[in-house]
Amino acid sequence: IRQWTVLPIMIKSAILNKSIEIFGEGSRSMNFVHSNDVYSAISKAVEKDTTGVFHVGAKRSVSMIELSEIIAQHLPGVNIIKGKKSDSKDGVKFEVDISNTIEQLGWEPLIDISQGVSDAILAVKKALTDI
Repeated sequence: IRQWTVLPIMIKSAILNKSIEIFGEGSRSMNFVHSNDVYSAISKAVEKDTTGVFHVGAKRSVSMIELSEIIAQHLPGVNIIKGKKSDSKDGVKFEVDISNTIEQLGWEPLIDISQGVSDAILAVKKALTDI
């Protein structure tokens, strides 16, 4: 897990500060795909011995407010602080169309956002104890 991306930053703040700060309204949406799902997509592409462009992503994008709420479900007692700082990307949705990957490779992501957050929490906790 890359430590300077939004998910581990939010998790680290939740663990250390018992709060997550959301910029703007938290309506920016991003696509979070688990590394195991990326691996399985690559494996499918190799097995199929095919060429082309195959987008790999989760089934849906998640807003920053929803992401913080999922983290808070896994780490009870965390406060979500919204709107103290603006977000120039509020309302923007980063979508990934995986339909071609599903059709051509027979691949679909299996790990949902809640399980991915749970796995990321474990990774961040381990990184914090390794310091």
